[in-house]
Amino acid sequence: MLVALNDDGLMAKRRQAMAGLYGTEARYRNSQLQYSREFWAPHALENYPGNQTAPSMGWFPTMFERFMGMGGGNSNPYPNYSINPWVIRDVDLYSQGTNISQAKSQIYGGRARIQEVDSHIRDTRAISPFEGVITSKLVEIGDTVQPGQPLVKFSDSKNLQLKVDVPARLVSALDKGMVVPAKLDVGNTYVDVSVAQIYPSADSQRHTVAVKFDLPSGAPGGPGMYAEVMVPDTNTPIRDMPIIPTSAIVQRGSLPSVFVVNQQNQAELRLVRLGDQVDRTHVAVLSGIRPGERIYVYPPSGIRSGWQPK
Repeated sequence: MLVALNDDGLMAKRRQAMAGLYGTEARYRNSQLQYSREFWAPHALENYPGNQTAPSMGWFPTMFERFMGMGGGNSNPYPNYSINPWVIRDVDLYSQGTNISQAKSQIYGGRARIQEVDSHIRDTRAISPFEGVITSKLVEIGDTVQPGQPLVKFSDSKNLQLKVDVPARLVSALDKGMVVPAKLDVGNTYVDVSVAQIYPSADSQRHTVAVKFDLPSGAPGGPGMYAEVMVPDTNTPIRDMPIIPTSAIVQRGSLPSVFVVNQQNQAELRLVRLGDQVDRTHVAVLSGIRPGERIYVYPPSGIRSGWQPK
């Protein structure tokens, strides 16, 4: 649980809704009992001569008794009624059934109100959907907050991503799932990252498109750190460029150089201009040597121009 809001008012509303539901359920049970009583002992027949039995078996009349015999003279079997008491009994039975239906609908409404309050109570607690780290806490205990106000910022520290603003002209060279090299700002670590998402729109002012790259599990670093991603440029003409191991580079002052084996099989010092890092152990050379030339990958100690191995 990241954040919890005070829910005293909501809990009071829930208790009130529960009390209303209990009362409605009691009325529903009472309506069922009244319906059963009216079915087996109708009020309309309580004043019938004998008070317990009708001309037919029990309280259930024959068709002739229910719908005939209400004329004048001695043909009326119910002299104390101006209307057939079985009609009154049917009306009372229908009324009791209506009370049951109304109580049942009120029970459904009460349960719905409780579910509504429960949903608001659930919203008072923010549960983290993953294991992560709280990077920023924007409120303190006792603060009054408004809807839409950010409370905390948290991140998933296990599955990291790089969000890069790629120039619009380079986005066409990227596809979802494509793997490209990247350099993390943690000891200049080189890793391979894959394209996770390419935003559908570009920034109209910066002319860039946001692209997300998935970092491999166990990659060093954390949220907010800096990284560089090498994106291929399909608009640049292809040319041959030497790629050499970084172990072959010799630093003479601030200028990088390498030892090349010339035609006399002697070492020759060449100043080079380095390009981008290709991977963890190789770098591109922009000028100073040509493809096909031989170099010393591990220059021995004491090597100099004109040096020749024995």
